Amino acid sequence: MRRTLYGLAFFLAALPALAARPKAPAPPPPPPQDPARVDVALIASEPGRAWGVRVTNAGLVPLRVVADARLLSFDLTPAAGGPAVRCALPADMTPSSDAERAIVLVPGRSYTEGFDPRLYCFGVKETAALVPGAQATPHYGFGGRGTGSPFVVIPLAPDGTDRSTLPSSVRLLHGAAVTVPAPAVPAAAAAPPAAAPLEADPVRVRVTLADRIDFDHIAEHTLTVTLHNDGDRPLRTLLLPGTVGFLVTTPGGVTVHCGLSTSLNPIAELLGSLAPHGRADITVQPEATCPSDTFDTAGLYVVKPRFDTRHLGQGAAGVTLFRGEVVGTPSLLRLHTGPVLRALPKPDPAP
Repeated sequence: MRRTLYGLAFFLAALPALAARPKAPAPPPPPPQDPARVDVALIASEPGRAWGVRVTNAGLVPLRVVADARLLSFDLTPAAGGPAVRCALPADMTPSSDAERAIVLVPGRSYTEGFDPRLYCFGVKETAALVPGAQATPHYGFGGRGTGSPFVVIPLAPDGTDRSTLPSSVRLLHGAAVTVPAPAVPAAAAAPPAAAPLEADPVRVRVTLADRIDFDHIAEHTLTVTLHNDGDRPLRTLLLPGTVGFLVTTPGGVTVHCGLSTSLNPIAELLGSLAPHGRADITVQPEATCPSDTFDTAGLYVVKPRFDTRHLGQGAAGVTLFRGEVVGTPSLLRLHTGPVLRALPKPDPAP
């Protein structure tokens, strides 16, 4: 009995200390999972190669997604640090409605579309930033352009549950940064061709075009091709639009041969002479030089200028004319307006 009383008295004496001891905090509740969530990821290759953008339904409900790479923009941050450069399409190249290319993605499914990063990084500053090692951070959506949204929650579940209380749209998605990779190591170069016999006074002709050409449309625009005489003797030939052409690779990957292929009569009055190390500008209308449907679509064209006098006649007696074809280095031509010929979007194959 006495022991019981002693135990009870000890317990009562310890009660104030037990009451003052802080309780262990309860574990935090798990963060709620957003039923409507979309992730955007950039698939970067080396500069000048095709990239991709992937939009994934990472939530719990089916989503209506605007599947259009024209909604993409991305920031390029130099590997050494410094301010980022934004690469984006001009406003007149972006979609005006969220209904043009909408698809439904069920949870876990993605949509992937390829694009040429040079179409987005078109200016001098943007082109200089598009180099291996740069960090590319994607953004996807209409942003502050006052139209539509990248996705809208499907209002009813398969069981008929009303989802109208869920968030209905997101205007701009942001993805994780990726590193622009370096070009692959090229294969061993083939043996160079045998050197041509040396000429005592060789003819060296070069043809150039502006590196970047940005047009809203092609109609009534002109391109100026410059012919350079890099040799040490005068160059006698026809300096006319009829001798200028192009090799054009369209956004769809088709190469088009532009320019005359018929014989030209070198009338003496039309012949010109280009002084040693001189240059001459020849202005042409690409619409008149190329087949009528060459520049029908909006997008990025790769254009190589050509100077072609292979079809010149014999000319006046005693006059030596330059006959040959000279193809210049490629230039980029961006057209803003026109139909965008792409297949209708559809989800990626199920994993």
